[in-house]
Amino acid sequence: MENKKEKSFSSLLLLLGLLLGGALFILWLKGRKSPVLPALDEVEVQSADDGVVESTGNRQDALLNAIRKNPGISTSALQEFFPDVTDRTLRRDLNKLIDMKRVRKEGSTKSSKYYII
Repeated sequence: MENKKEKSFSSLLLLLGLLLGGALFILWLKGRKSPVLPALDEVEVQSADDGVVESTGNRQDALLNAIRKNPGISTSALQEFFPDVTDRTLRRDLNKLIDMKRVRKEGSTKSSKYYII
């Protein structure tokens, strides 16, 4: 009788360990950075004054493609193309592309439209 209780207790502990391990793994996955979309400060940009072509990251390239295919696109429409990117990050990327003279912005705040230069 005692042996049966020990086996069921061991099985219960094993099950709880697996559940806890799975939950921790899911939390780890949610917290890690995306390997496809680097943060803006991880992208090296060279000055245009040197005559060197400025480099952009994958996300900025994707933004340029979205604007190229949809001239005059709004920020809210761009957000639909990039649902995993926060609004703040999207605006930061757009401002960086504007500073690099790759994109032109017309209008202000919510009425802003973006065009390729």
